[in-house]
Amino acid sequence: MESGFHKRNAILIAIVCFVCMLIGSFYDYQISSAVFNTDSWFGILGAAYGQMPVSLGLILSSVLLFSIMEKRMCIKSVLQGIACVLMCLLGAMQMWMEPMMYIPDMNMVFNTIINIVIIGGSSYLLLRYTKGRDQREVMRVVKFIIFVIFAQLILINIIKPLAARPRMRMLEVTPQAHFQNWWEFGTAQKTQLMAMLGIASEEFKSFPSGHTGSAAVLLAFSVLPLLHQDSKKAKQWFWIAVVVTILVAFSRIVMGAHFLSDVTMGFSVSFLCSFVGYRIFFKERKVK
Repeated sequence: MESGFHKRNAILIAIVCFVCMLIGSFYDYQISSAVFNTDSWFGILGAAYGQMPVSLGLILSSVLLFSIMEKRMCIKSVLQGIACVLMCLLGAMQMWMEPMMYIPDMNMVFNTIINIVIIGGSSYLLLRYTKGRDQREVMRVVKFIIFVIFAQLILINIIKPLAARPRMRMLEVTPQAHFQNWWEFGTAQKTQLMAMLGIASEEFKSFPSGHTGSAAVLLAFSVLPLLHQDSKKAKQWFWIAVVVTILVAFSRIVMGAHFLSDVTMGFSVSFLCSFVGYRIFFKERKVK
């Protein structure tokens, strides 16, 4: 069964990412300077909802897991139930908090209603879409999505503090700060500016982009049509996920949160996790 995680697609994406990293290596600052606009609603919405694939992914994975787990008192069922509750709470909390953080004067009640509609609607549609499917295949999808979510989160958050790259938005308002290329790992500038000016450590987490990596988690959802043996739709969903991720990535550059090389690496990490995860959890499937 063919999916979007075909080797040809992987090679194509790798080439595009390499070219973007190469361009960013020479023109990161110039590109960001040209599009930088913290008042852009496109950028604000990208910041508020760009990481939704992770938060919603946690919730929907929990919904799927709960729908197929054995409903009896045993250690396995209890642990699965606890995992479902924790992932739902974590996902719902993140979905609620991010719009409140990024959208000016966001109404709490309105935000809550939006989240209820999104969570309730997507959960209902997902359960309908997977109804009657082989439970082993559904579990395979659940494991795959959870793997991608946590693998990319762990890798990106390991790299961020090591790179300690200053964000564009901070450079624009801090004359004492200087641009740092993506390959120049080190915390010397971070330590100095935090001590001198009290700049928050969050302003030194530009590389790689967490929002872009989280948006690329959508790629993992492209395997859902395989439950219906629909490889054509799986490939369509895959490329739709790529387009959505590109939009989120560009919004992060506009907001001055990241440079081109940052969003490219964020996407690359998430795609690599998806590509590896697909071969772990769907290795029996013949990929043509």
